[in-house]
Amino acid sequence: MKNLADFKRHIFKYKYVFLLIALLSLGAYLNALDNAFVSDDIGAIVKNERLGDLLVPLKEFNLNMLLRNLIFVCFGRSLLAYHAANTLLHTLATILVYFFVLIVTTDRRISCFVSLLFALHPIHTEAVSWVSGSGYVFYSVFFLIAFIFYHLYLENRGKTPYLLGSLICYSIAVLTSLWAIPMAVVFFLYEKYLKGRRINWRFYLVLGLVIGLRLFFLHGAATERISSLAEGGGGLSLRNPLITIPHSLTQYLLLLFWPINLALYHEGEILTRTYLWAARTLALIFLLVLPIIFRRKKLFIFFWLFFLISISLSLSPMQISWYVAERYLYLGSVSFCVLISYLLVWLEKKTNLRGLAAALLVPILSFYFIRTVIRNNDWQSRASLWFATAKVSPRSPRVHNNLGDIYGGWGDLDNAIKEFEIARKLQPGYADATHNLGNTYLQRGDLENAKKYFLEATEYNPQLYQSFYSLGVISYHEGNREEAKRYFEKALSINPDYEAAQQALEVLDSEMVE
Repeated sequence: MKNLADFKRHIFKYKYVFLLIALLSLGAYLNALDNAFVSDDIGAIVKNERLGDLLVPLKEFNLNMLLRNLIFVCFGRSLLAYHAANTLLHTLATILVYFFVLIVTTDRRISCFVSLLFALHPIHTEAVSWVSGSGYVFYSVFFLIAFIFYHLYLENRGKTPYLLGSLICYSIAVLTSLWAIPMAVVFFLYEKYLKGRRINWRFYLVLGLVIGLRLFFLHGAATERISSLAEGGGGLSLRNPLITIPHSLTQYLLLLFWPINLALYHEGEILTRTYLWAARTLALIFLLVLPIIFRRKKLFIFFWLFFLISISLSLSPMQISWYVAERYLYLGSVSFCVLISYLLVWLEKKTNLRGLAAALLVPILSFYFIRTVIRNNDWQSRASLWFATAKVSPRSPRVHNNLGDIYGGWGDLDNAIKEFEIARKLQPGYADATHNLGNTYLQRGDLENAKKYFLEATEYNPQLYQSFYSLGVISYHEGNREEAKRYFEKALSINPDYEAAQQALEVLDSEMVE
């Protein structure tokens, strides 16, 4: 593969292979096309009044947001449009994975096996079936294109368009997701470690500049992310890497090898339990020793490092992401698919049974296809998502908080209160669950308990303007207009655009004038 014409010829020569890859990629997600907007989709799409304003994502240097806005401009809040875009991106990513592996391994059969496994692996459902997971697919597409362009540049020294194409595509990946930033190391590994070429320092200086600019313009988004982690159950703090890294890595590998217990939130487990920590540490030591054992096999080392780089942000001592999330594995799963593919081919050679690798691949793909289709159903609605998540992560405070919202929406206030109390017990000081508990008591007409929990919520999070607004509503019903006004003004001081508080103040002012 030395130029774009080679890629074109390859596609036409093996058109039926690519057709199969595309059909499987699309077919596995057909039952997800009518899934509802859930979780982060509500704020990002359903309740986002700025959706469709193309200047906002450009100002925030967020191309994933730009894609969402473009879909809205063309199709409105169409479930089909958003899910179809994700599925098509996944199909494109799968084809690009084929060429990525072909470039690195020069083995067409391995590339075919890897792309088929990648197309159907159930671990990808979070990134593909969930609209808000699209950023991980989007950045993967542009990173893979950037890698292909850089490979072509290395094969054609002096071909500046290839180098420019690589830089542009990598820049798009970085502007789509921060998870693209550490992937810059992959260019270096390929060029120096696999190809044995002299390092093109100008290329890496430009990459560094792109990353630096992205981080510079990230300040507002980073502040918001830190706030969401602190209030959403993540708890912002330095993490003990001796505990969290063994937990995260072994959990990731377990999800890749046996993708049964899939969930939006993998949390609530007590990581410091001695027997779990010891078992995971031993497993981690074994996994880290493997590169030493296979140190002469450069492809093994390359893909092992590729996996670690792709999930590196979740291994950071500073909590800038969750311990474990399936969407983080979207690109890193390529390494796992390569491992399985080589294992199948090795077994075929060892047994001298021609066609054994393909025969063994079929049941694996069948299992993946069925599991993906079943997992898509979990994303069908808010209720199905949270009940499915509760089965896998019963100790997650955020899951119980969301279940409380579900019960509250159904009018089942007793179970709503029960779920919010469980969330508060699992995470003392959980402001959102405490606010929701107050809101449930307010629905019941129990103003005394409602006021108690709203005040408690503002102690946990002084920026929770919704609680101040609700306290104003209670004070108004109690006939204390002055106190109500103070609460409404407090809510507006935190969020000047909060229309409910603005309208409440207007009503109060008009009553006081009369």
